[in-house]
Amino acid sequence: MDIVDASFYLPYAKPKLEANMLEGAKKTISEYVAKNQDDFDKITMAEADIELDMGDGIKVNGRIDLVKRCEISYDEKTYIVDFKTVITDVTECINAE
Repeated sequence: MDIVDASFYLPYAKPKLEANMLEGAKKTISEYVAKNQDDFDKITMAEADIELDMGDGIKVNGRIDLVKRCEISYDEKTYIVDFKTVITDVTECINAE
């Protein structure tokens, strides 16, 4: 995980805390890859900037963690994945829109 070693940066953390956080990051990434690598070809966007025009001069902007395709009952759907949202009901609601 050279990329993690090269880009991991906690300038104000004590060395022991930084080492623990680095190992935690590596473990989390390894587990994510092991669980999801078969779906990597379905990813259409990662860390994508978005801007929605709501009308009346109102714009909402932000960043989407991940967008991927998924086939359900021969119907292809597009899903938004928010890595910080662990509440299944919220994720299902977002993806139903």
